[in-house]
Amino acid sequence: MINTSKDGTTANVCFEGIFDRETEDELEHLAAWGLGGVEKLYLDMEGVEDISSTGLRILSYAQKIMNEQGIMYIENTGAKVEMLCRQHDIICSGRE
Repeated sequence: MINTSKDGTTANVCFEGIFDRETEDELEHLAAWGLGGVEKLYLDMEGVEDISSTGLRILSYAQKIMNEQGIMYIENTGAKVEMLCRQHDIICSGRE
């Protein structure tokens, strides 16, 4: 499940469940919807139980876009999700 909100140039996204192939379409739609004009993207991973290579690919794609137009924060990751993100050069950091 993905909950989103957008306020001007700031977008907040909260994830729950498993980040995998089952949620790929929803994640790709989110990447396309949520990043146009966004300067700050906050991803709350507190509800994420596990993340697959598909989920990591989407996060990497979002980070690439945000590196060009703003900044992305990934917060509330569990130890496993944070380890997987770091292995794929996806930076996890909290709010400024």
